[in-house]
This record gives sequence, C-alpha cells and structure tokens, in this order.
Amino acid sequence: MALWDRLSRVLASFRQERLGERELVGIQGEEYATDVIASLNPQCHIPNAVVPSANGRYCETDHVVLVGGTVFIVEVKNFKGRLVWEDASERGLMHWKAGNYGETILPKPAKNPLGQARSYIWPAKAYLSTRCDRRFANVYMEPVGVFTQTADITAIHSLEKGLIYLEELPAFFASRRNDRFAEHPSAWLLGGLRALPRLDVIRSKDGQLFRGFLEGSYLEYRGPDRRNYQWPWHDLEWIYLESGFFSSTDRVTVQLRSGQKLESAAVQGLVKIVSLDGQRSEHRLSNLAVIAPSPIRSTANAVGFAARV
Repeated sequence: MALWDRLSRVLASFRQERLGERELVGIQGEEYATDVIASLNPQCHIPNAVVPSANGRYCETDHVVLVGGTVFIVEVKNFKGRLVWEDASERGLMHWKAGNYGETILPKPAKNPLGQARSYIWPAKAYLSTRCDRRFANVYMEPVGVFTQTADITAIHSLEKGLIYLEELPAFFASRRNDRFAEHPSAWLLGGLRALPRLDVIRSKDGQLFRGFLEGSYLEYRGPDRRNYQWPWHDLEWIYLESGFFSSTDRVTVQLRSGQKLESAAVQGLVKIVSLDGQRSEHRLSNLAVIAPSPIRSTANAVGFAARV
C-alpha cells in the first residue's frame, strides 16, 4: 500500500462519526446495567429490543429480561443531579442539576424511565401474541425504571413501584420472583422473547457505541489481494476488527452463527447505520472495533423497520 493510502487511513480516524455527550453518557449507563443483568444468569436477556407501535412508529426498550420466572422491562437512566416529581400525578420528572462551577441551573423536564418501560409493554405483547404465540397477550411483564448512582432519586425512589438504583436491581428481581416458572420457563415463552427484533450495534475503536439498523444485506470490504469479501448480516454473530495506527490493513475476524470463526484482511470497507430517529452515519472499518448484527434481521425486515427509517 502506498504511503499516501496509509496516511489517508490515519486521517480518516480523526474524521469518524462521534456521539454527543448526552447519548454517550446514556449508553454507558445501559452497558453497566448489562453487566449487572448478566451477573444474575437470566433465563433470557434481550438488549435494545424494538417492536412496532401505533401510527407506523416503533417502541424500543433498554432490556427485556426473563429471570426468576418473571419478564421484566428495564429502562436505564444515567443522570447527574436530583430528580423530583413534576406534579402530584407522579408521571413526569424534573431534573435539577448544578453547573460546572456550582451555579444553580433551572430544572428541566426529564423522561420517567418507569413510564417508558410501561409504554413498551402493550406493543410488545401485541407483537408477540400476533407473530409468536397468542398466550403472550396474557403474559405479565413487570416495568422497572433504573438510575445509576450519579443521580439523586431520594424524592422519587420506590422499591415497591420500581423506581430504583441499578445496584438494587437484583433485589427487585428477587422480590418479583414467580416460583411456578422460576426453574423451568415455558419453551414458547423463551422462543417468543428470543424472537424479539433488536437493534444492530457497532463500536468504534475509541469506545463509542452506535445502535440502529445496518444498511444493506451484507458486510462488504476489499482485501489486500483485491478480492471483494461479502458476508450476509444474518449469518454473522460478531465481527472483530484490529489494526495498528499506521497499518496498511485491518484484521477481520468473523464469528458466524454456525459457530465457525474465519479471518481475513481488509484495506477498504464502509459500514452504514441508521439510528431510531432516522439519522444515518458512515463508518470506515479502520475506525471500528466490533460490529454486532441483530440475530433477528429477517423479522425486523418483515415489520418494515429498515424501510421506515
């Protein structure tokens, strides 16, 4: 590879798409929650689950978890500052936050994660009862709103209602345990939850996470041998990418859903992803560390998500 091509790869790393601070902070909270949930050995865990809703829209939730025989819908917030109720109805929240120099900033409305979790339940049950099993219409799903310790939720905290700190999640799960199904959940329940559409995820080398819908039907890149490689997204479980700062190629490790792992090299490659709000971003393979396609791509396409955004 020519010297200019190597320099172009380095320069491209400084021009990569970046998330705003607000989105990045939120994702960090969700990743922390993922670690907590994984430590509990749930019977099923679906992150970033998406279902169609009314008026051609869709609903997304941070985590769908089956543990102790109960299905939980978990929304996570990583706020800094104090949260209080907006009024006596206890629906909306107000967020009080101090400035960088200790000055008081006027409170702003904030989304109630418990309300967000509740709003996901009906569309999820409608989708699952129609596409998977009619019994999902009667499945009980427990909503829970979770905050990291960076937030002061003293004024709204309630273990009974499900507005809690992330560290309290194991105790909350245990308090809602359903002994009838805790040891042996029904096969139809597990199968349906695992069929929930979810978002594709890519991670950049500097740790930024982008979630949405990967464009196209496959991962495509050109190798140093000038050969074009194409891997259908639905066959891929993970794609790991490694390269040195001034390297001429990227090492591509492909983990297939069949269990097979293959390696190759890439000199050119571009991945495009569309976020839930319709924002498109492009990422060179040389700027990425991991690509995780959703395993339910055919289902997602069937409900028209990719076309809608």
